Parts: sequence; C-alpha cells; structure tokens
Amino acid sequence: MAVTVNTPGKDELVHLVKFDPESELHVAELKRQRIICGWNEDLVEGWCNKARRGLKGLVWVMRSSTPAAQAYFAAKPLPELEKLNLTNDPAARSPRPISENFRPIGHASLDWEDMLNDETLASKKLGNITFTSFFLLLSQQGLGLGSLVMDLLEAMAKTREYGAKYITLTTLDGDLARDPAWWERTLGLAFDPSKRINEEWYARRGYEVLRKNVPRYPELHKKTGEQVILNAVYMRKKL
Repeated sequence: MAVTVNTPGKDELVHLVKFDPESELHVAELKRQRIICGWNEDLVEGWCNKARRGLKGLVWVMRSSTPAAQAYFAAKPLPELEKLNLTNDPAARSPRPISENFRPIGHASLDWEDMLNDETLASKKLGNITFTSFFLLLSQQGLGLGSLVMDLLEAMAKTREYGAKYITLTTLDGDLARDPAWWERTLGLAFDPSKRINEEWYARRGYEVLRKNVPRYPELHKKTGEQVILNAVYMRKKL
C-alpha cells in the first residue's frame, strides 16, 4: 500500500508518497523513470536494497487531488509517452506507464549513505543527509513544481524521523553545464540553452558550495561509447 508522507493542504499541488521496494509496480515504474531521465537505471536494484536497510528514503512525487491542484493541472494532462532526456533524437519517447492507476510525476530521495561513502555528504552521526535521485518527468518540468518538491523534502529532513542538521547534494558542476562546447566534446550532446543550471538554482535556494570540480558521475559519450567521468559540485544547506 502506498504511504503518503505528507497530507496535502487545500492549496498544495503535489505531495509525497513513500517508495515501496517490495512492490513490483514501484520498482518497474522507477526503472521506467530512470530510463526517461537517462541516468542510473542500472542502480535501481541497489537502491531498493538501500531502501530496505533504511539508508535511502525514496519518495514519489504525486499530483494532489486538492481543488487547487485540479485547477492548476486541468490544462496540463500527463502524456502517455514522455520525451527522453539526454538524447540527440528529438523523436525518442519513453516506455508506456506501468499502470494507469499509478502515475507519479517524479521521484527523489533523502539518503544517509553517499554512493562514494563521503561523510561530508551523508552521515547519520554528523547529521548530514543527502538529497539525491531527483527527477521530474520532462512534461512536468518548467511548471514551478521543483521548488515545491524541495520545500517538502527539506521539511521532511527536519522531522523527528530524520532529524538532520544539514541537507547536502551533488549536481553537475555549473562551469561545465553552461559551456556549449563541453556538452558536445564530453558527452556528444547538443547544448540545450533551455535547461536550467542546477548549481545556480540550488544556490538561489540557500545552498552553499562545499567543493567544485569533483570527479563523480560515470557516463558514456553518446556518439563514441567512450566512458567519461563528469565533474560535480558539492553543496550544503543548514536546516
């Protein structure tokens, strides 16, 4: 059974539902969304194991059924097929939804363990919880929902269940993300000027830079298949 993390108020557009690692539906939908995202579909089984051990707090982002949400989304129906992220083919589309009765619009996670075991990012002992795995379906991006999700997750990190002192995150280093030549040279992708620079967006939310140019994300060049390592920026916000 899906467990609602926060009960939406009458004006809330989205709410969070806990991911169930024992649910075949949840696992299949998570894999589908990671295919759309273009990152880390191969890590889903490992994420499920971490969720079982209480190290990964995955949640679904759901459209609420409040009057405000119904009015806001009335002219924004969910498409059957989603555009794919990180592709040179504008016609590429996603697999179909796993179930018409379960249509999360994204997911995110609060983790007590960093994938590289860096305690400056994640350590229950130090009170550092790391915000990871955030993805909204491309059809839902640009609607102002990202900030709402971050508000909910930051509030969740401060609850008694988590009790975090700091929330941390990593994202593609902004110096790279805003360089059109880097996208073509390193990833074989055309630069998309409509994409936001995540480092700048998180900075506006009060996150401060801890480290820059940290080799972190393994990826494949889209044209040559060569493996490359992308540099991240580490950021932190006091709760």
